Amino acid sequence: MRKQLSRNCNGAGSKGVALITVTLLLLVIVPMMGLAVDGGILYLLKARLTQAVDSAALSGARSLSRGQDIGSQTASATTTAINYFNANFAANYWGCTVSVPVVSVTQNATSMRLVSVSASATSPLYFLRLIGKQTATIAASALATRRDVNVMLVLDRSSSMGAAGALPTTAGNNNGQWPVLNAATSFVNQFAVGRDNVGLVVFGGSYFIANPTLNFQPAIVNDISQIVSSGNTGTSQALWVAYNALAQLNQPGALNVILFFTDGLPNGITGDSSNPWICEAIPRPAHR
Repeated sequence: MRKQLSRNCNGAGSKGVALITVTLLLLVIVPMMGLAVDGGILYLLKARLTQAVDSAALSGARSLSRGQDIGSQTASATTTAINYFNANFAANYWGCTVSVPVVSVTQNATSMRLVSVSASATSPLYFLRLIGKQTATIAASALATRRDVNVMLVLDRSSSMGAAGALPTTAGNNNGQWPVLNAATSFVNQFAVGRDNVGLVVFGGSYFIANPTLNFQPAIVNDISQIVSSGNTGTSQALWVAYNALAQLNQPGALNVILFFTDGLPNGITGDSSNPWICEAIPRPAHR
């Protein structure tokens, strides 16, 4: 009888341990495994979503240069941002329900244009469904900025530029093979009409200036195409008038730039008694 009683007690104990084990498995271990698997998937999706909104914001900011007015430039930035987002986080990616990204383009008081992109995605869960969690939502946002630009392009047309084959030496000889003219035209075409101010100074022994303006196309490109090499290298006056043109715009919040094309040191000057800075701008040889 003692043996039978002992045998019955051991059986009941085994069943109790099994019940506790199953309970722990269902209440603790499986949810932890589910959290690890589903959490890992959500982490990867979050990283991908972040990359998608980052690329969308950057591409949108770059595309602000497209269009002839603010409205068309904003539309271009919005369309480009959405296209880049969809290319990096497509609909139904890993079974996700993806929202249409929200794109906004604004401008602050310091001539900065801001492109912000935000998006969310709802991902199905797998193991966590055992505890009643069917889906989880992830979200990401990004911000890119583009600063409006005021640029003066200062081009050396001195005779040495023609001798080097960088510029034509006779009028009407712009056959599309002159390196400086091609580079200057390509540079000007990178800016946005209606938002960026672009101006031009062409100098030799004297200078020509086209003041910076929002409506620089096609006038400045046409001016560049008419450049003919001749004269000395009057650098100082050219740089002064370019600086003065930017100063007159009086837009310290914008990115004010002078881009200078030349092939050598100054060897000429145009005098201006009303402006002593012109003379001071020329490098002087060191005294011995």
